[in-house]
Amino acid sequence: MGGGRVVSISLFILASLALCTFVLLDLKMECQLDQKPDESLLNLPMISFDNSANARRNENTDTWSLGRRIVERTYNETFADMVNFCSGKLSNTDPLDTFELCLRGLYRELRMPNSTYAQAWPWWFQTLVRDAKIPGTGLYGRWHFLEFQNQTTLCVYEKGGTKQWRHLHCEDLIARTNFTYENSQWCFKEKTPNKRYLPKSVFLRDPLERFLSGFIDKCVHPGHRMSETHCQPSSIFLDDKAGYVTDFLNNTKTLFEMHVDSSPLKWDLHFVPLAMQCGGLYAHIDKYDFVGRMDENFYKDIVRFAEEYPEVNATT
Repeated sequence: MGGGRVVSISLFILASLALCTFVLLDLKMECQLDQKPDESLLNLPMISFDNSANARRNENTDTWSLGRRIVERTYNETFADMVNFCSGKLSNTDPLDTFELCLRGLYRELRMPNSTYAQAWPWWFQTLVRDAKIPGTGLYGRWHFLEFQNQTTLCVYEKGGTKQWRHLHCEDLIARTNFTYENSQWCFKEKTPNKRYLPKSVFLRDPLERFLSGFIDKCVHPGHRMSETHCQPSSIFLDDKAGYVTDFLNNTKTLFEMHVDSSPLKWDLHFVPLAMQCGGLYAHIDKYDFVGRMDENFYKDIVRFAEEYPEVNATT
């Protein structure tokens, strides 16, 4: 194998690791669900690193070990600070407001003179905290919680089947209220959940698959890229007159590399980590009554959800 080929593969691996760092908290949350808090993040099946005996034989020098060290160190230098700062500040009954307040406080600490966070955090994590604490991002929208038949409150999030879940929620409201099909498109905004306790449910999606889905839908789709304006930064991806990306619109791989490198300049809600959705899922996931997965067993989990909440199934 030629030297250029080796360099190309190494750069591809490092580019993949750069994407992995954006979703580290999601991967940590998966560890929590599997009750394996001490297991390496890279041992999770959603990341296809070679964990065979041959790979482990030279783990001090091979790319598997390098990737493991990069990801674990990056988590400890970024998301771990947020988790520690917000510990004890988040409410299970009012997660949206308390998570917003926590991120605002964390950003204030970041902007303090001689902030240890500013010295330690990589730039992409600083911009994530900066953009996530802004109410206008939609991260704290009440529509992220949908009530079904007074049986369960479902956490929904962008690139996690939100449109489909909202449609089912509208069907549920139509079945038991005076809503009509004319206004059902917006019914999720008409009724926001109150703070009484209902069993909580969520369907999790592989964070890397979710990121890729967001890129294809918001950056590659010719109509969505310009009309929905979720492919950020807009000065790079939405200004065709400047021509920064027009030469690469037919080269999806190159466009994806550009998006991974530049999207943290301005975080869009569709790419904010899943673990930061619904008021900080990472902090509350162990209190959810139903957790399904949008993977090869998705339809089985849908059946399990319907069995758990039969009145929801009866109306939708």
